[in-house]
Amino acid sequence: MPSELSTDSTKTSTSSDSSTTTSKIEYPTHTNPLILQFTAVFHNDMDIIEVPTFYHQQWAPEYPEFVNFRYDGTIYQIRLRQHRTKVYFVKGLKEFRKDLSIYESVIIKFLACNNKSMFDLYFVPSLECQTCGRPEVMSRQHIWALEITQSILGAPGPLRLPNCAMTHVNACGQHMTILRRFEPPLQWNVVVVDGGVRRRYVVQPWYQFLADNDFSHGDEVSFYYRIIDKIWEIVIRRRKNWEY
Repeated sequence: MPSELSTDSTKTSTSSDSSTTTSKIEYPTHTNPLILQFTAVFHNDMDIIEVPTFYHQQWAPEYPEFVNFRYDGTIYQIRLRQHRTKVYFVKGLKEFRKDLSIYESVIIKFLACNNKSMFDLYFVPSLECQTCGRPEVMSRQHIWALEITQSILGAPGPLRLPNCAMTHVNACGQHMTILRRFEPPLQWNVVVVDGGVRRRYVVQPWYQFLADNDFSHGDEVSFYYRIIDKIWEIVIRRRKNWEY
């Protein structure tokens, strides 16, 4: 009997220890999986990119001031901006666009493997195949861009056409038909103002264009040329007004 009692006592003690051990186990709390990638559109008429909510909520409540884009071995520092409930990539995108010669709207795949604010970039289509979804007969070539400054707005002068545009201006007979989005085409005559140097300008139509479009300092006008049709297109890239 004493032997049996001892055995029962041992069993009871072991069971008690097991119960105590089990009660001390701490199960991990549920956390959302880390999102490593997203896709966004970089429109050719603005220098901002909206960050999807499902991604930027991972930063909350401490959002980074800057993020880094990495493409083809080069790193670009881009400033982040919160506006109401949305988050955008902003300052630095203009230089990023110019450095990579991004002249059409493109889809960018952002991949963050090791750091939520360091992105490897993949373009769709590739930057060598920018077409904006156009058929070949309607393809266009970016010729030049003009930034609207306060001096242009305050004391506008004639629009001097750069040397890179001369071949196309000659091809269309010193007359520029310029297509615009959702508006009638513009008709600009090209004239020679300073006869000795033979520089080409657009005068009165340019003044009217500035007056009609309510530009602000920092806006940009990009000029494209359609070789087959011998006509021009413009894209106006307006600086974002963060007060609205």
